Amino acid sequence: MGISDSTVALILLTLAGWATAFILMLVNIILLQVLKGSSRSKTANWLMVMTYAGLTIGLFTGAFGGLTNSNSKGTWAFVVFTVPIMVIGHSTYLFLTYREQRSQVRREQQSR
Repeated sequence: MGISDSTVALILLTLAGWATAFILMLVNIILLQVLKGSSRSKTANWLMVMTYAGLTIGLFTGAFGGLTNSNSKGTWAFVVFTVPIMVIGHSTYLFLTYREQRSQVRREQQSR
């Protein structure tokens, strides 16, 4: 009884999602340094970064019980699939905000 093709595909897609999320988390940190905005907006974005970073640390340190604890399998699976989606969604938001700010600066420069 081996691993089925669909299970291998799910594992590979999950690993690809986590690799993408790790790279985008670094990009998010850089974008947060570059973006202009109110301190309230920056604080909210940093809290988002800390949320998915904390969930990742909790996942890899066993804070959610891991696969061996039958009571926490749902929580573990939720975190495994949700964190990459959170990171990708947040990076999309930050990138669109960056583009908006950049186009606003260009419009101001052209109006001068």
